[in-house]
Amino acid sequence: MCIILANRNRTVFGGVQVVDTNEIVGDQDPIVSVNGVENSEYNSIKKQDDESALAAVLLCEKSLIFDGDEERMELMINDILVILEDYGAERKIYQFALVDLDNDSKTEVVLDVISVGNSGNKIILHEIDNEIYAYVVGSRTFWDLKSDGTYSFSATTLTNDGCARIVEFSESLYVEKIIMSATGSYEGADKFIINDELVTESEYENAIKNQNSKVNVIWYDFNENNIRKCFEQ
Repeated sequence: MCIILANRNRTVFGGVQVVDTNEIVGDQDPIVSVNGVENSEYNSIKKQDDESALAAVLLCEKSLIFDGDEERMELMINDILVILEDYGAERKIYQFALVDLDNDSKTEVVLDVISVGNSGNKIILHEIDNEIYAYVVGSRTFWDLKSDGTYSFSATTLTNDGCARIVEFSESLYVEKIIMSATGSYEGADKFIINDELVTESEYENAIKNQNSKVNVIWYDFNENNIRKCFEQ
């Protein structure tokens, strides 16, 4: 198994890659909470130590950590957008979801960030030793998130897409396992892989169909009321 440090690029060997999410830009505007129609279906969770820390961060009662290339930043949730790209664009946290991304029976929070003139980003919040770390994910590399923690990805060149899941976090990066992928050229995919094995196009299409049929994660409008209800605060 070969693991490659990848700075937001999907360089994959043996189906496993390390995704380095660190990139720091200048000062940005603070987030604006979005108050919308509340989701009547709350996926309340049993409060544990890691979930209490997540709730405290979301409620602006505790700082989070972004372990950048040049400096380690401690930020309140109101200032989290300082770690995003597209400097100068108007951004805000739109929604959030609760999901176990790395299959360790602990909850992560995924923030959905919208941006004017941009498809936005996702920010993952993960607990390590009662501290909450933030990881930035591009819109094309982390979408169609399912309740089992799997998600879809696609390359900007349209030559590589599929689905994956996170298998491990560290303070500055996460390790991602490619479950299935289709690669090729602009004329179409010609190589299909599931669990590191070559398969036919028909087998791949059936696997993607099964992936698409999985239950989607529940997204909640990002506001204090929803945060407290989800974490039973």
